[in-house]
Amino acid sequence: MKQVVLIAGGSASGKSTLVEGLALRLREAGSSVETLSLDTYFRRTDPTAPQVWIPEENVHKFDCNHPETADVAAACDALDTARADFVLFEGHFALVHPPLRERSTLSVYLEVPDDVRAVRRILRDMKTGRSGGSLEAIAAYYLASAHPGHLKYVAPSRVYADLVLDGTLPAQTLIDTLFARLKLNS
Repeated sequence: MKQVVLIAGGSASGKSTLVEGLALRLREAGSSVETLSLDTYFRRTDPTAPQVWIPEENVHKFDCNHPETADVAAACDALDTARADFVLFEGHFALVHPPLRERSTLSVYLEVPDDVRAVRRILRDMKTGRSGGSLEAIAAYYLASAHPGHLKYVAPSRVYADLVLDGTLPAQTLIDTLFARLKLNS
């Protein structure tokens, strides 16, 4: 029977890093693993998708920090059709949407202080060019969208987690903790 693990948390909380490390560990233990990201199901090109006003740039931008940005039906379909022993599904809204939660066998929330996530996000976005790549653009988007979206939608979804992990701990510690909670097929 496949196990679906939902991993949620704020932007730059370490969700992707945890999924990558856990997937490797599970494969080394002989399990098949499929990894999915809710970001893949964002309605980025849909003109009806949520937008956020960025006053510093005098522009509306796609708001990836609003739950309605995700095509939840498509994400659920991907979870339903996955054929691995473990399906690791990460996204900051993974615990927000009831249809996703209903499919999980284990739900995890990575708790990371806002200031730590903000610094991680700035460093990541400057390195990758996300959010425009400039410090000003990254900060403007963070203040207009990422931080308010986290407070309004993501942080409250923590109550749905079976397991809350301290996302400031080393990645290997988190991987070991989560791996120990999973039931491996013998």
